[in-house]
Amino acid sequence: MPEVAVVRPDALRVVLFGMPEAGKSSLLGALAESARTQEHLLNGHLTDLANGLGELQQRLYEDRPRETLAEVAPYPATFEPFSGGGKREVVLIDCDGRAANELLARRKSLDGAEDTSLAGQVIDADTLVLVIDASANAGQIDADFGEFAGFLRGLRQSRGRSGAAGGLPVFLVLSKCDLLAKADDTASAWVERMEERKRQVRQRFQDFLAGQEGGQATAFGSLELHPWATAVKRPALVGAPARPREPYGVAELFRQCLDEASGYRSQKQASQRRLFTTVGGAVGLVASMMGLAAAFLLGNSTVKPSPLEPTVDNFRSNEGPTASTRLRADTLQRNLSLLTEVKSSPEFADLPPETQQYVIGRWRELKDYQAYRDRFLREPPPTMATTDEKLEELKGRLEGELLPPAEYQTEWAQTEAVLLREQRLDDVRAMREAVARVEDWVRGMNQKGEDLLHFTDFKGGAAPLAWNTWHKRLREWLAEADAPPFRGADKLTGSRNATYATVLAFNRVADARADLDKTRQRLEALRDLTSALGLGTPPQRPATLDIPVGFAIDQARGRWQELEKAYPGFVKWPELTIPDPAVAEVRRAAEASYRNAIAAGQEAILRQLQEVSPDGKETPARWVETRRWLAANPPELASWRQLTALLAVLSEPKAEDPVSALLEFLRQDRFDLDLRSLTLTLPDDLNVRPIGNLTIQHRSASENKSTLTFAQRGAPQRDAKLRLTRYTFGAEAATTLSYKPGDTLWAELPVSKDAEGRDRQLLWSGCRSIVFQFERLQKPPRLTRTDGKDSKVAEGVELSISPASGVPRVPALLPVVVLKPK
Repeated sequence: MPEVAVVRPDALRVVLFGMPEAGKSSLLGALAESARTQEHLLNGHLTDLANGLGELQQRLYEDRPRETLAEVAPYPATFEPFSGGGKREVVLIDCDGRAANELLARRKSLDGAEDTSLAGQVIDADTLVLVIDASANAGQIDADFGEFAGFLRGLRQSRGRSGAAGGLPVFLVLSKCDLLAKADDTASAWVERMEERKRQVRQRFQDFLAGQEGGQATAFGSLELHPWATAVKRPALVGAPARPREPYGVAELFRQCLDEASGYRSQKQASQRRLFTTVGGAVGLVASMMGLAAAFLLGNSTVKPSPLEPTVDNFRSNEGPTASTRLRADTLQRNLSLLTEVKSSPEFADLPPETQQYVIGRWRELKDYQAYRDRFLREPPPTMATTDEKLEELKGRLEGELLPPAEYQTEWAQTEAVLLREQRLDDVRAMREAVARVEDWVRGMNQKGEDLLHFTDFKGGAAPLAWNTWHKRLREWLAEADAPPFRGADKLTGSRNATYATVLAFNRVADARADLDKTRQRLEALRDLTSALGLGTPPQRPATLDIPVGFAIDQARGRWQELEKAYPGFVKWPELTIPDPAVAEVRRAAEASYRNAIAAGQEAILRQLQEVSPDGKETPARWVETRRWLAANPPELASWRQLTALLAVLSEPKAEDPVSALLEFLRQDRFDLDLRSLTLTLPDDLNVRPIGNLTIQHRSASENKSTLTFAQRGAPQRDAKLRLTRYTFGAEAATTLSYKPGDTLWAELPVSKDAEGRDRQLLWSGCRSIVFQFERLQKPPRLTRTDGKDSKVAEGVELSISPASGVPRVPALLPVVVLKPK
């Protein structure tokens, strides 16, 4: 309920009437919001005298609307139109839907009602607003129509018995039209759906009335019916997010309600004055008749004047010198009703011919202007257009079918509707220019962002990228993107109504902004990733993924927490498409950190293996125990495991989680080696060449021995540019062997003698674990004399096995096993 405020008897009265939950109070709350943000649509300044409308606004948009429990809830206000005419006092009257239901069901009579009751307020109303839930089903709407039809019929009869003035404005308002929007609706499609629902409801109401009246639709005589569609908020539409505090059609509805109420009040007062004039005139009737008789007897031939002449003369003197004054919105309906009454009067024929022509001419102009104005106001404003096509269609209608009639074009040039048409044409021009200007700015910013993203101005090649410079330019670009030369609330140059918010929702601009947002997201993600990896030194951005040599497991938790705090979007980094100029450096940085993190994990695993090997001996069984410990997800490894898994995929997108890879490796009780063909690469600087067969020696735990022999095939292939030679070896017998953890395996190849003529060989005997010795085939061999002396690692020698999967890859997390007895 609003605060108590004195409502003056002469205040305009707008009564909202309808079933419970129809949305009456919400409409008033939305009116308060429109008065705050849509004064240009309301065409005036509305002042809430008792803060009652403000309370409804707060409930509607910040809380939940509550049911009106009082039979009558008045909300006093003042309204000052921008078009002039002075400040008006108005009281907007809400009601309890149950009390309305009593009247609708005719359980309460309108005749003889107290002024303070709902029935009394309806009788005294200057405008009546009947509210219907637009989202209700057809059965409910038909039921409401039945109640409304009976109610309006009773209201007409009651007003007729009381001698009330004709032409009471009655608005049939569809509320909750935001519920009519569909997921794939554009703004124009939603508006068209509302208009279609309004046409359907009006037609169904007329059809219903025709059925109730035996096939003849009731015009309600002394009532004028106006259909309307409203929504207290704008729903989410294609290309436009939901605007939960922006009413639709509410400001325009109450603007017309107040205009019609003012016009009806003036008409009612004129009717009362005519009534007093008629009563007063009766007193002098006899004297007048006697005077006329005397004049007749004396031969006086004066023509009897029409009683309508004073009314017409008074109208003529008050209508104003120009069309803009005589066609004002606040007097339009009142003047039209007055001239309609004069033209329909039996005494109209007694007026002089020129006066009759004047009345008919003015009446026709008022009717034509009202029809033109109504047709124009039904047209959606340019600010509703979101595509070039819609804007051009509207411009075409404004310059075509919405031109004022040819006979009035000059005279109506300064009227409200024609000036509004010019304003809308200005809006169209301003929007077209602003759309082009904003789109150019957004796409220009996007191009700058794309240049940064692809390092257009940075030298690539062998030299590292200038990351500090790149980060600095990115900060400058982000600052420029965050300070566009326009704001959503700013008015467009050359327009009184359109703002940049309308332009930003335009499809071309929205598409450009979406592209800019995508570029920004990629740049910010790349900034965060490279900052975390230590590429460049952006301020206040910790290098949490720059893992140093000597990193320890117990440091991982702090690093992970810092990563989560500083870079909340890091979970998407593995999916980030890194630009080609930066991909190598990003992966190199990630790989370096990954190696250092892996070293910390290897130390932890080696400690656990040492724990289960008190005698200092490495065995397959002790690796099984270590595997069980690792599979149990020990808490001390949790943060390190998350950190290392992230670095793994950043250094190699298809990389497997290193812990999972090691667990899977340790679960195998045998490894099948497929050794069909071997390729040996020897650098020229080593100055050796094969002189015999390459052999692989295998000894199982049960002392079974086997030897695989590979003879040289074909001529050596020398690469002079790389200064190396490749030799191919093929198997002489079976090319597969089954290796079980703990077996012994090595390879050897005799090579040319040294300068002193001593025999030498390449010996593949190095590996991280004696339990998994097949790794020796993947490590560089040693060049040694056959007597075991003068041994060194043969750098650059590589043994490639075909197929590539012939020898299983030993996981990176497997440590170099060195155990000591406890």
